Formats: sequence, C-alpha cells, structure tokens
Amino acid sequence: MPWMQPAPKNFRYFPTPGSEEEPATLTSYPDSWWSEEFWSALRDAAKYRQQIEKFKIAPWDDAQTSAELAELLKKQQSAELVVRRPEILEEAEGPPSYYSRMMFLDSRRPTTHALVFGCIAWAVPFIMYFKHEFKRPRPTQLEPRLRPVVDVPQHPAYPSGHSTQSHLVALLMRAVSGRADVESALWSAADRIAENREYAGLHYPSDSACGVELAKLIAPIFIQENQPMITSARKAEWS
Repeated sequence: MPWMQPAPKNFRYFPTPGSEEEPATLTSYPDSWWSEEFWSALRDAAKYRQQIEKFKIAPWDDAQTSAELAELLKKQQSAELVVRRPEILEEAEGPPSYYSRMMFLDSRRPTTHALVFGCIAWAVPFIMYFKHEFKRPRPTQLEPRLRPVVDVPQHPAYPSGHSTQSHLVALLMRAVSGRADVESALWSAADRIAENREYAGLHYPSDSACGVELAKLIAPIFIQENQPMITSARKAEWS
C-alpha cells in the first residue's frame, strides 16, 4: 500500500487541477505540478475542515533554508547514503516491511493490521491540506546539485508525509498495545524514515520536524474515531 494512497471520497471543497496557473519558482511549488490523485486527497480534507482550522502549524524559517540545503548535500555525499539506499527504495513503495514483521501484521493481528494501514491512508488529506497551504518548493527546485534517489512526488515539500504517517503509527500503537517500548521503537523507526527522505534529496529537515507536529495533532482524532476497534485490538491481540 503506497504511503500516499488517497482517501476514497471527494468533498470538492478545495481547488481543482489547473485552477491556478503558476510557474515553478524558488519560492513556490506550482499547483499545475500536482497529480490528480493528490488533488483528490486535498479535496477530501474538507471532511475535517473544522479540526484543521484549529491547528497551528508554523511555517519553516526561510533564513535556515540555505543551511538545510547544505546539510542535504552533505548527506548525499556521505557513506551513510549507501547504507540507507535500500531503505529509501523500500519506503518509496510503501510502509517498511519492518512494521509487519515486528508487529505481526498478518493473520495473527488482523485488527492491528487494519488500524496501522488504515491510519496511513487516513492521514493523507491532512498532509495535502498543509502542503497546499504552504506550497514549499522541493529541495531540487533550489539546489540542482541534489540527486534524488527516487522520483520526486507530485506535491510540495512541507510537511513531510512520510514523517507524519510514520510518527502517527507510533502514536497509534501506544494506544493499541499499551506499551511504551513499542511506541519508542516505532518512534525511532519513524525518525529514521523521515531522515531517509532527507538523504534521498526529497525533504528538508524542517519538513520532517513539521511532520512530527502534524502527527501529534491528528493522532487524537484518529484514535477517537477508531476507539472501539483499538480497544478490541488491544484486548484480543496485545493482552
């Protein structure tokens, strides 16, 4: 399942493709570069309009962008990229196999499986809302010496979707498992997943940090909406 799988409904609240003809600039990711599937996910955010409008997401610090780009170049020139490359490639296709293997997300824990993969898809409209709000250019728009390890997604940089979704999984699994050690392990994995996107040349460190903050904001919503299922999973699969 792709990380950025769009939600199934379309609430038609947000813009439609081609509604804004913007050039690609050093200060903005143009609407015309969005793919239709992500426009659809953006419109789905209307379901949560009241909650989203209460969120306080601060923009990145423009004064730090040059330093962030220098850090990305340094990461790409390091031996660590060779170590991380297989992870980057796997995580570009979907959630890491580590999730299923560590948490037994198969016939042994079917409800937990549904919750984990469900929250990953559920988070996409929230992520797309703020990506469209900020329209941050991708690092390669500003620094052509970066060499993306995988294709650059067809939506803006801020916040990082991978960071948001993987940290959301960690927060969810504290509620499901009732175990701080499970949350801690998944939080560390989420930090690495987010950093991998930086090594890949796709995200600034501040994108990753914003993803953490967004995950903290949306986790209570998902947990509240799915509390009966979470309670069932905890009793049947984690007791």
